[in-house]
Amino acid sequence: MFLNKSRSTLLLCSTLISGLLVGCSTTDAPNQNNLETSMNGEMLRNGQFVNGNDDWWVAGGKLAVKGTEGCINVTKPGSKPWDVILGQGGSGLIKGASYTLAFTARANIDTSFKAIIQHEGAPYTKYFSKDVSVTSKATPFSFTFTQQEKSDPKTDFQLQLGAQKQAMICVSNLSLTKG
Repeated sequence: MFLNKSRSTLLLCSTLISGLLVGCSTTDAPNQNNLETSMNGEMLRNGQFVNGNDDWWVAGGKLAVKGTEGCINVTKPGSKPWDVILGQGGSGLIKGASYTLAFTARANIDTSFKAIIQHEGAPYTKYFSKDVSVTSKATPFSFTFTQQEKSDPKTDFQLQLGAQKQAMICVSNLSLTKG
């Protein structure tokens, strides 16, 4: 448990240092200055997939990048939404701030998935969750929400693609912004 906690802290620190050239504490207490600094502008990295699958992680499938679109072939959907995930960590949310999550999605058959933002690790507190239905037509989605809970410097963005049909689901133009 200590190793995973340290690894998460180091990942957050390296992301902040490399992206913003700021210092980072190894404690679990959020540093409000670093949190606010890291929340200005685009919060997702490589949302256009111009750097292939860099910055994205996948569980229960493989991410194939074609141009500016990332596609996951869901061959074993499992029984839980989190059995297949496209995700990215390293961002955070500020209490009382408004955020806009936007992306374009399509699938080879009509299906659905969950778009969520949650705490990066146990207890996996969900701050945003939306069911998204997709068809073969690439459709833009945009959701605005306000962070009601306390500020959290360790959040994950996820598309939970499991517990649905076998499908090829493709996403592009992924964006999470504050304001």
